[in-house]
Amino acid sequence: MASSLDKLRNGAAVRGTPAGAATPARPRLGSLNGSVNPNLLAAPVVVAGVPEPVPAVALHLAASAGPAVATTGAIIQVPLEQCVEGRDNWRYFYSPRKMAELEDELRRDGQLEPAQAFQRKEDGKFELLGGNRRLRAARQIALPYLKVLVVEEPATPELRARLSRKLNGARADTTILDDAMRWRAACASGQFASQGAVAEFYGVPQSRVSKTIAIAELPETLLEAIVELPGWHKLGKLYPLVQLFKLWTERGADAVDRALKLVRDHEDGLGEERLLGMVEELKGRSRARPPGQRATPARVLLTCPAGGGGAVKLFEAERKVELQVKDVPAPVLTRLYEELTRTAKAVLDAAPAEGSD
Repeated sequence: MASSLDKLRNGAAVRGTPAGAATPARPRLGSLNGSVNPNLLAAPVVVAGVPEPVPAVALHLAASAGPAVATTGAIIQVPLEQCVEGRDNWRYFYSPRKMAELEDELRRDGQLEPAQAFQRKEDGKFELLGGNRRLRAARQIALPYLKVLVVEEPATPELRARLSRKLNGARADTTILDDAMRWRAACASGQFASQGAVAEFYGVPQSRVSKTIAIAELPETLLEAIVELPGWHKLGKLYPLVQLFKLWTERGADAVDRALKLVRDHEDGLGEERLLGMVEELKGRSRARPPGQRATPARVLLTCPAGGGGAVKLFEAERKVELQVKDVPAPVLTRLYEELTRTAKAVLDAAPAEGSD
């Protein structure tokens, strides 16, 4: 039997389809795996017609009664100022090309499918789990309302994030690039103790999580270019690109320019076998370094959310470490200098003298 969400989507499609015409199939949501309420999106909804707008005053705080409470499972039209983007929205990258297409679609056809949101208890506003792109596009073209399917609020930030990933994935909107950034952030923040914990929670192999997180180490300028090239949105193509980028960097080449040229010259993406062959070929060249040539350093790339970045290089054979940063804000640079000086002094002072027991 079709789920309520399937009925909702099909109903929305039928409204723009001539009588008797076939309704396009839409992908189902997969299992939510875990403590997310399985009836979260299964509440009965009306799809026979577009509901009348809910009066804006009903969605604002009343002086004595507090926020008006929307019914779970109802589709309502919410003023844009009462809609907020999800705190745990899975989407990280917004394609300018796709956003322009969505804005044109909303102007031409209106909003055919509702966003999914829960109503916050503290202020009565509607926080989106799915449909953040539609909210941004609606704001861009100054629509007065966003059509919203009201759902229950997931119990934890982790469950909100996982449901957001499911909802966006069902529309084929988010990509492995979003997975890379969100999984890396979840590990870095301590939300998950390990990549294995991420894999278990999201129901994917740990090797996939590990390789996907590696993609997030690529510079965002490169990732933003890849967002516009769907032919590259596959782990089997992006992970070899990560390896190529590291090898180019280790050899002193301009890895960003080379990678950008590679992806733009092959918009549909090179075949996985070809990319793996390029990796092996480059590794072979690295092993065949001429005698006396300076050893290739171990290198860790650094990025700063406030701007700029750099790299730490280890020349083990030469017993040397180098740190290079640029375009970092002055306060960050000052703190980095102080922390680096303190750490370096402590490590060097604690090292035993050569020949001592």
